Amino acid sequence: MTRRELENIFDIDRIIRQDEEALARLRETVYHPGHQRLTGMPGGGGETDRMAENVARLEELTSRIEAEKGELELIRAEVYAFCMEIGDIHIRGIVTDRFFNLCEWREVARRAGGGNTEDSVSKAYYRWAEKVFAEE
Repeated sequence: MTRRELENIFDIDRIIRQDEEALARLRETVYHPGHQRLTGMPGGGGETDRMAENVARLEELTSRIEAEKGELELIRAEVYAFCMEIGDIHIRGIVTDRFFNLCEWREVARRAGGGNTEDSVSKAYYRWAEKVFAEE
């Protein structure tokens, strides 16, 4: 596993969250058509066409999110296997919490205990990563 692959897990998770937010907005439009956003433009016919388009988009977006979630789960499995190979138990905990559990540095520090801070755990990770991924 490369450093880029490890750290890209946050981007994949962010994309899924953005797609889920778009899906929620689209569901609101499909299930409550009378509550559509006001655009200031005059309305008119074509309501059924718009509804059909929204339903098709809803199905397509739902499929895409499921595929993205499947991809994320495969990557998470790889990340977990990678984490379990880390010999230093402290670093293993940091890397696992950050990149498998997708915790913010503040939560990683809390979980690490022992008076660790966001800064101390992030610096420990970056020092470790510089050594491990030096050949990239």
